[in-house]
Amino acid sequence: MRGGTIHTTDARAAKETIMKKSSKKPANAVAGYQTTFHTATRWIALFAATVVLAACASGHTPYMPAQNEDSFGYRESALGENRYRVTFAGNSFTSSDQVQDYTLLRAAELTIQKGYDWFSVANRDTATIEDSTGDVSTSVGYSTVPMVETRCGLLTCSSRYSTYPTLATRVDMPDRDRKSYTSQLEIVMQHGTAERDADSYDARELIDVIRARM
Repeated sequence: MRGGTIHTTDARAAKETIMKKSSKKPANAVAGYQTTFHTATRWIALFAATVVLAACASGHTPYMPAQNEDSFGYRESALGENRYRVTFAGNSFTSSDQVQDYTLLRAAELTIQKGYDWFSVANRDTATIEDSTGDVSTSVGYSTVPMVETRCGLLTCSSRYSTYPTLATRVDMPDRDRKSYTSQLEIVMQHGTAERDADSYDARELIDVIRARM
């Protein structure tokens, strides 16, 4: 047809062109969603790492040999054929009772290892060490990031600016005084049946008692 009228095939082509344009998501909308997703992912990863580090920092000293004289754990030194000094050093999250228990446990294990049955404590001492340091503390909250949302109709598109909430963490390290304990025993190992006094211990019985409450 003539006189300015659109042919049927031309009208169909025009409609298809409009529909294709409306089905495409604008680049700025995609970029907005991608930015939001990546920002949220980074915050979640940071939060997970912080929780792991805080958990590691807050554990008491496990029962294990010390790597050297300045590290946590147990160590011993021989003072004679059947006489030993046994020491256990704990961190600030290990109580005085735990430190003393671990020292007795190591003394009992050492007695068995050396072929004896019981030991007596010739001398004992528990030292308290105070220092001022920072504890890791975390708080969880929400932050916001900008986002552009674009909606398109058949002929036009409109944009709306808003903010998107995302997870955020805060890490503080306040100073405070902390206490740690080091226990030391000087023991004499013996064969046979343990004497019945407060400073004598049957090695096997003591191991069972302490391990039952660990």
